[in-house]
Amino acid sequence: MDHDKKTYFSRGFAEKWHPAMEKIINQTDLKSLLVMESLPSNLRVAASAGSFRDIFTVGSLFEKGLVFNRHKLYCEEVISGRKELYVADSASDPEWINNEDYIKFGLGTYLGFPLRLKDDILGTVCALHDAPYKFRQGSPDAYGLIKDFRDRIEKSLDE
Repeated sequence: MDHDKKTYFSRGFAEKWHPAMEKIINQTDLKSLLVMESLPSNLRVAASAGSFRDIFTVGSLFEKGLVFNRHKLYCEEVISGRKELYVADSASDPEWINNEDYIKFGLGTYLGFPLRLKDDILGTVCALHDAPYKFRQGSPDAYGLIKDFRDRIEKSLDE
């Protein structure tokens, strides 16, 4: 079933989730935490936190690489693969060394989860960092914080 995505990523979406996102950023020191909406040709920033929020501003559009014959974006892989993606270091990964987030912004470490509503993938919840990052270390660990955050959003979308 196709859902009207605009109702899920309204202007109030970013404001609703921003405090929780900033809390995760403060606990983890990650450079960027994003909720990305998948559109046919673009990814749109639905919510943003961290020191790169001036680059990843709410409403910003990023062209899907495969649509425009360029290297795919990390989030494209999450959406097409319908599963989480972890890229430890794009600089040493032949599959990701040409990724736009790494080339333009130096964000070569990525962890992303699909954001689902029923069987639809609406977008992603993802974290980016400028150096290799151990998402499963610490207490609480960044992996669990981000995954739990994604789960909370999914639950709210389904209400």
